[in-house]
This record gives sequence, structure tokens and C-alpha cells, in this order.
Amino acid sequence: MAKVRNNIFVRGLNGDLGRQFYVATSKVTGRTTVSARVDFEKDREPSEAQKAHQQAFREAIFYGQSMKGEEIYQIKADGTGKSPYNLAVADWFHAPEMRGII
Repeated sequence: MAKVRNNIFVRGLNGDLGRQFYVATSKVTGRTTVSARVDFEKDREPSEAQKAHQQAFREAIFYGQSMKGEEIYQIKADGTGKSPYNLAVADWFHAPEMRGII
């Protein structure tokens, strides 16, 4: 992956670029990513599996919003470049395992 720093072309750029690319800048890390623009059909209907995943994601977002102020997530996020909210959402999908108590 190429790394660009302080490039005048992407500095402050967000959104669609020529209906071919999508540019986003992370508020946490300041990194800018460029990806192919997704173009969905307007009348598409999600499958049952997609609907189930969308519901799980709604629950994960609720959990992330309620837990982002918790000290454990603040500590976990320090120095990682990730926000406490992102870590909480990730934990919703893949809960940490306790392997033992010392």
C-alpha cells in the first residue's frame, strides 16, 4: 500500500471523485483512503442474511456508543490509532475471551 503524506492532491478531500472513486479521511488517524466507488441499483432488496447482518450492526453501534466513554476502551485505544468506539463495536462482533485469572 502506498503511503502519501501531506500531498496537496488529497489534503482535505472527502467524498466522490469523478463518480469513479470515493475519498475519505479518518478523524482519528488522519489517514486518507481512496477506494472504488460503490454503485448499487436503486431498487435492490437486501437478502435475509444481509438484513440479519444490518440488525447485528445496529446493535453493535448501540453498544459502541454506550461504551465509548468507559475507561477500559479508553485504555485499549491509547496508541492504537483506533477510537474507543471502534474497539467497542469490534468487541460486539468478536467478544474477548477470558482464558484464565492470574
